[in-house]
Amino acid sequence: MLRMTCALIFLTVAPALAQDYTILAISHTDNKVSEVDPLTGETLREFVVPGEWFGETHEGAVSPDGRTIYVSVPYAKKVVILDLDTFEERGVIESEYFSRPPQVRGFARIGRRESTSSDPHGVALNRDGSKLYITVEHAEVPGIVVYDVEAGTVKKIDTVIAGNYLWVHPRTDKLYFPTRDDRVVVIDTKTDRIVQVIQLHEGSRPNGVDFGGPNDEVWVNGDGDGSVTVIDSATDEVIAVVQPRISGAGRVAVSPDGRFAAATQGPEVSIIDTRSKEILASLRISPNETGHGFPLFSPDSKTLHVMNELSGDMVTFDMRTLRQVGTRTPIGGAVFGGGIRVAPVAAQSNPYRQVEAPMPPAHLNGGEWGEMIQVHLGPEGNVFVLHRCFKVVLGDPGVAPGHSDGLSADCFGRWASHPPILKFAPSGEFLESFGVGMFGRPHGFAVDHEGNMWVTDVGLVPDQMGAVVVKLSPDGEVLMTLGTPGVTGQGRDTFNRPSGVAVAPNGEIYVTDGEGPNNRVVKFSREGRFIMAWGTTGPEPGNFSTPHDIAIDSRGRVFVADRGNSRVQIFDQDGAFLDQWSNFGRPSGIYINRETDVLYVTDSQSNSRNNPGFQRGIYIGSAITGEVTYFIPDPDLANAGWTRISGASGVAANASDTIVYAADVAPRQLRKYIRP
Repeated sequence: MLRMTCALIFLTVAPALAQDYTILAISHTDNKVSEVDPLTGETLREFVVPGEWFGETHEGAVSPDGRTIYVSVPYAKKVVILDLDTFEERGVIESEYFSRPPQVRGFARIGRRESTSSDPHGVALNRDGSKLYITVEHAEVPGIVVYDVEAGTVKKIDTVIAGNYLWVHPRTDKLYFPTRDDRVVVIDTKTDRIVQVIQLHEGSRPNGVDFGGPNDEVWVNGDGDGSVTVIDSATDEVIAVVQPRISGAGRVAVSPDGRFAAATQGPEVSIIDTRSKEILASLRISPNETGHGFPLFSPDSKTLHVMNELSGDMVTFDMRTLRQVGTRTPIGGAVFGGGIRVAPVAAQSNPYRQVEAPMPPAHLNGGEWGEMIQVHLGPEGNVFVLHRCFKVVLGDPGVAPGHSDGLSADCFGRWASHPPILKFAPSGEFLESFGVGMFGRPHGFAVDHEGNMWVTDVGLVPDQMGAVVVKLSPDGEVLMTLGTPGVTGQGRDTFNRPSGVAVAPNGEIYVTDGEGPNNRVVKFSREGRFIMAWGTTGPEPGNFSTPHDIAIDSRGRVFVADRGNSRVQIFDQDGAFLDQWSNFGRPSGIYINRETDVLYVTDSQSNSRNNPGFQRGIYIGSAITGEVTYFIPDPDLANAGWTRISGASGVAANASDTIVYAADVAPRQLRKYIRP
């Protein structure tokens, strides 16, 4: 997941289908935002804030739809609203809270001078982009101004203690506000109330903050002693303090894959292993003994860029070798703040059009779908839909209106007239149903070449139901059960929450055990005998974070939708890692046509904060080369910024790749697309 650390990240509206990107640099003294080519150092575009020298552009934040950028201009007492497409000013935010009685202040360009600015400095958006938070460090009562994006109104949270930077955790939606007196204020962005004040060690003087690592921890750098404090994002308790060899002011960033944190102190940047919390290397970022570095990771986590405010240039490091690459790139005066713009080489075409999809018969739930999870085609072209017994769970404030929550629907107590598997003819005619009373919360699904149905169950009734993979005959008879019903574990005969299943042409069975903590792939013989398992929790090649689905290509290679790590991983049949592709979005579902080796991957989670630069939809490409050729956008993209909104979790296609089916979870619909 790309971190929008301390400022401005430009996102493309079209899906990012390559890892090309540019650097956005904010210059305090030049009052401008520049877009820089990271390879050549060429300035591609720039926006200069109109007005006098005293504006000093500082921080920025981008809206979830990637179209609007907010840039703070502290000493002009405003926040500029920029249009991403035109790079022109769309409007400004001004407020009485941005002013205070006259005060003598220091300025970057001319030194000390009287000012009436309360210093609207740090800016951050909540998860759905409906609120912009702006720090006012020098207000008579320091605090945070809250701007309602839709209504255009403002209010103020009085924190009493002062700070000039803040950011919102992309998973919990909690705002973290480091303050000058060695504390971090935590605010619930739903209520805008302070819920916690975390005490850090004396002398740390926390300033920057970012999120990531094995448990999405909070990383806070200290301008006082150069330390990096790590906070548990669930409990808001300090769990570690990393002390680099030198002190000095700087910032911190966490790589999109969660493996590294980069914290700057004076003329150095410390590279930290997020799992062990140990410093791997201390790298030089300055041509002399002074420095003030702003770190930025590339979208693929392979490159680290550090802008140095004091030398006015940028240095680049290869994260695989931890060595500097290329020469220093001049980027402007007093540049400290910026971000990554993920930009595809070219938008992919969409030759598909949506047509009417099969619906349940009237005697089943009135002919309406509930929450569904998977779709597959049988060997005769029949369409099999796996759903959660027509269950719908509404009312959570974090869920887009009219959508199920995508987390709670199940089949418990809905046995008699709520079959979880429906079978349709290619024409859309309902044929029959299966599975009544067999599954608590069906999740993974496959139909093999003999027409057998395979279902994983992540619901759990202790010692009775769930945590298993069940094989059904074409008539719905139970032929095999992998795992022990109602018993969770990580052994040869237990799963935790098996998320997906695939069957190879030779009958061997592959299961992603990924909805719980196991994060592994388990292989069985065609008779159901345990053969092997591979993988554990982590971002490294061969490890996983919520492996959500699995498929096998014509050559027998195993493709895993490693959703939490935003990549597709590829293995041989013995679990040896072969490759990984990050250009198919944040994969929830995966399907391969073994006749043509066309790869279909569904992304049901990406937005500007969760895997930025990608859109939700169906990515279609080659299982041989990894090239994406088509993209079908999610029809519900208007709700992409909501906490819980997912599109297609399951995907399947016909033998000629002219028909695509998508099973939507929270929107509760089956979609059908055709192309010439």
